Amino acid sequence: MKKGFVILGAVGISSVVMVTSGFAAMASTSGYSVYKDAIKATRALDSVSASGGLSLIDNGASLINVTGTAKANLTNETQSGSATIDSNGKKQTIDFYRQNNQSIIKNSDSDVYYQEQGRAEKKNKNEKPESKQIPTEVENIIDSLVGNLQNSVTLDNKADGTKDVSVSLSNAQLPPVVNAVGSLLIKNALDGKELNQKQGEIPGFDLKPALPALTQNIIIEQVDLKATINAANFIQHQEASITVSGKDAKGVSHQVVLQLTADLNGFNGTTADTIDLTGKNVKVLEHKQGVKDDENQKN
Repeated sequence: MKKGFVILGAVGISSVVMVTSGFAAMASTSGYSVYKDAIKATRALDSVSASGGLSLIDNGASLINVTGTAKANLTNETQSGSATIDSNGKKQTIDFYRQNNQSIIKNSDSDVYYQEQGRAEKKNKNEKPESKQIPTEVENIIDSLVGNLQNSVTLDNKADGTKDVSVSLSNAQLPPVVNAVGSLLIKNALDGKELNQKQGEIPGFDLKPALPALTQNIIIEQVDLKATINAANFIQHQEASITVSGKDAKGVSHQVVLQLTADLNGFNGTTADTIDLTGKNVKVLEHKQGVKDDENQKN
């Protein structure tokens, strides 16, 4: 949890880069380039606040719905937030904190605060700081996969300096390699194995959505993305939707829709909340033995 709450839309954060010039000719710049530059700038933030949601629908029935808020500051490695998960007709709220090199989690069904000490990292004084930017090689691969789809990204420049970027693609518009890679990733994501493994890292979390295990005829039917970029070139709103169809091992057809939304604010001015564990029911989790409640202490 050191990297923290996923800012729903896959936007990371690290050190400050302010883009202060070059926007006068933005109207002649492709929407794809503008969006990619905004992602880079947003990744380079020191701190940010976020709120968002995620929903997964199978054949019109809701499988899981998540809403949450988060604050993150990478300068002092602190985080805080809350996520409410609705699955199988049951809701749970998970509160989480990252402070003093410790991860703290509490779910709404218990008064227990689970505390995990972060691993001590040995740093070489001559070691260069890890780059927070997307590696050039990775960026080139993404550009190559996207190919001519870059021309499908629309750009709308607003009078107040904000920019709206959007793209809507049907299956026929997606290159075969993108559809093939995407179908493979979707197949692995919906098998439920990774989700079940991750649940073991969240003590007390027992919501297990019945994900459809698509095994054949997996097709990405539709992809929609919208983003609003503020005048400082940070992404302040993003929403995405992907529709996938396929069949499970029994031959049953499924149409699965994944929807994501995220709103970002407090750019480089966010302070994460902290929790005082004094007098609270705390269980310490140990790294070496995995998720294990070896010590039950009350501060």
